[in-house]
Amino acid sequence: TGSGHKFFVGDAVQDLIALGPDKVAVTYFDEGIGEPLSEEGVAILGVDGTLHRGFVSSGGEPIMDCYAAVKVGSQTIGFWPYTSWRLTEWSFTTGAERTHVVPGTVRGASAVTQLGDSWWFFSPYGKPHTVFEWRVGSSKVAEVGIVRGPLRGLSGGRFLEYTDRVP
Repeated sequence: TGSGHKFFVGDAVQDLIALGPDKVAVTYFDEGIGEPLSEEGVAILGVDGTLHRGFVSSGGEPIMDCYAAVKVGSQTIGFWPYTSWRLTEWSFTTGAERTHVVPGTVRGASAVTQLGDSWWFFSPYGKPHTVFEWRVGSSKVAEVGIVRGPLRGLSGGRFLEYTDRVP
């Protein structure tokens, strides 16, 4: 059994990521500029709609568009923000962040996932349907596959392929 609550999560939602039984991360794209909740770039909300923490109000750099995000730990999410293109790991409990400079080959990727020191990026600019792997600290990425997609990143180095078409 379950119960549902309706509440406003902001404008221009890019991703919703379940963080456990009582919280959800919401990321936004640029159409949300002008709506305070969306301007957080990444917002952590309770299941009742309460804002627990916002990325920008926690001292993070403004995000024009959050292209992709994934839960990477029990208290951390990773996201791929435009315009900085610095892959960001952010603790949604403490507000601490760790950023990575990633090769430009994967800019514009629409999905990311992570396992250990490896990150995978799906469908960057100019390489639709392509999956790339990058290891933290490396200056190179490796093309590792082609997937029709679209994909969403799941924790544990996995992607979910989905469709909005009825079979």
